[in-house]
Amino acid sequence: MNLIQIKYFLAVAECLNFTAAAARLFVSQQCVSKQVAKLEREIGVRLFERSTAKVALTDAGKLLQGEWSAMLERCDQAVVRARAVQDAGRPSIRIGLLELCGVVDFVLPRLSAYNEAHPGGELEYEIGGFLQVQEWLFMGQVDAIVTFNYEVARLPDRYQFRNLRDMDVFIILSRRHPLARREQVTLSDLKGQVIYAFAPNYSTYASDTVLTHCRKLGFEPEFKYFNSINAMELALQAGKGVSVAFREFYRNQGGELLFYPTPVLEGWQQPSISVCWSQENTPRLEEFIQCLEA
Repeated sequence: MNLIQIKYFLAVAECLNFTAAAARLFVSQQCVSKQVAKLEREIGVRLFERSTAKVALTDAGKLLQGEWSAMLERCDQAVVRARAVQDAGRPSIRIGLLELCGVVDFVLPRLSAYNEAHPGGELEYEIGGFLQVQEWLFMGQVDAIVTFNYEVARLPDRYQFRNLRDMDVFIILSRRHPLARREQVTLSDLKGQVIYAFAPNYSTYASDTVLTHCRKLGFEPEFKYFNSINAMELALQAGKGVSVAFREFYRNQGGELLFYPTPVLEGWQQPSISVCWSQENTPRLEEFIQCLEA
């Protein structure tokens, strides 16, 4: 049992609809269903009565909804108090950075600039995956995270985010791939191709938009999922699959990969590198966030 599972359960308990809860959380419905089912198995309690017509809380689910909602509220309050105690002794800011090279390369010079301007403070950072940095933020282990806007846009209202830099979308493939002989490659050209994407347990959003738009174009895409950006880049370089993603994902040492620009897909907000933080930290983080925007 973990905090992500509890948050997913509480979203479904409030919406009484897995699809609506997934939309609120900005994740796929399959991801929510999987995590709630896993939670039920781990604690040995049936939380929902499910039917084709509706979803309803069991009596046990109602009890845990109340208890866990109160628990999360107490956790948030405890984190605020703990930070106040620590910050009274030494000013510090803790940041979680998405482990993709484009994010790290964008942020590190700004962290150095902030350190130079504030020699008396302490700035710490950790690097992790999409869901990992979010959990750090939820648990109060970091003050802010730098990730992608579509990963945080539908977090609860107590979390704020600000876009730092827009990103362009590309179809990415190896020079060895058969499509590399073309001057242009579009989404329609991906019919029959294997599309590489992050696994749902690494990024809950990675393949959803591509899947939707391929279906609009009349074909069902075949995905191969990865839990590591390095493994995905290595597979791309082998020339057997394609990716619909951002330059910021890949180092592309040696120039093996080709990048074909594609418009931001309809219904997909402009992707951006973004900073996200808890609302109660706004006063102490404002100057730091302005440094990231510079």
